[in-house]
Amino acid sequence: MTEEPDPMIPVIIGDCLYNLRSALDHLAVAIAPRKRKANAAFPVETTDPWKKDAVGNFVYPDVRRVSFMSKIEGMPAEAVDMIMKAQPYQREGSELETLSLINRLENADKHRTPIPIGYGLMNARSVITVGRDTMEQGTDGFRDNGAEVAKFGLQGPGTRRRRGDGGG
Repeated sequence: MTEEPDPMIPVIIGDCLYNLRSALDHLAVAIAPRKRKANAAFPVETTDPWKKDAVGNFVYPDVRRVSFMSKIEGMPAEAVDMIMKAQPYQREGSELETLSLINRLENADKHRTPIPIGYGLMNARSVITVGRDTMEQGTDGFRDNGAEVAKFGLQGPGTRRRRGDGGG
């Protein structure tokens, strides 16, 4: 990026996240039987609501399981199976699963101010080729917009200088 991003980008990102999350709910409503459409939704859980402790008691309150089941009640078994398999808690690192991130960011967006964004580069890598030679330089970490990320000192055959810099 060569300049600061447009301040509308967080608004656009928020709208995209809302639309992605909304599409899942629309899909759930479309799948639900007519009498359940008003209560249907696509549940997203990062922790297993059915998890039990060593004694066999549920770790989480009943309200979580009731809410989850209410959202998918009456849907075909195939759809319920797909929704269950798509749940972030089914995989390690559930907080970083796509559904989890969309759900959390969309929820944060609709309850707060626009999502802040940073501009610049992270771990940039610059590669140039001159003739048969390749040169590479990298950076570690974040570099702000406008920061120098590489400097190649090219001299010798095949490199030309601009007028006024001592060259021909």
